[in-house]
Amino acid sequence: MQFEYISFISAKVEKVWQFFKDPHLFSQFQIAPLHSFSFQEKAGFSLGTDSIHVLKASYDKIETNKLIQLKLTYAEVDGESMDVKIIFYPLNEMSSLSIIIDNLTADDPRLDVARNHWPGAISQLKSIIETGQGLPWPQK
Repeated sequence: MQFEYISFISAKVEKVWQFFKDPHLFSQFQIAPLHSFSFQEKAGFSLGTDSIHVLKASYDKIETNKLIQLKLTYAEVDGESMDVKIIFYPLNEMSSLSIIIDNLTADDPRLDVARNHWPGAISQLKSIIETGQGLPWPQK
């Protein structure tokens, strides 16, 4: 099973890309504090704090303004890491982002994370880029 989320953002790909490359900008659309960040292949980032780990990511492939492939491991979700592709498509003064996660099953505990985390994070990114304001994250 494949999960795909597509979003259109009113900004050029180069501007959207900066939000994935720059740690300050990247932290603005994450659900948890940015704990570590290194935007290069075989490196990655983690969200959480020293005592509370939320997720860890490792970049497999980075093609500037085109593609980010990474492996994500969520602290509270059973299962292997998720292989995620973020594909950037230029549309003149706009951009399209496709988030693709493969190899999920209907009963996969990671599916709920895919369905909730990615749309929320990308909606947050879209709002920040287009309005300068983030959306309020739901509180548990």
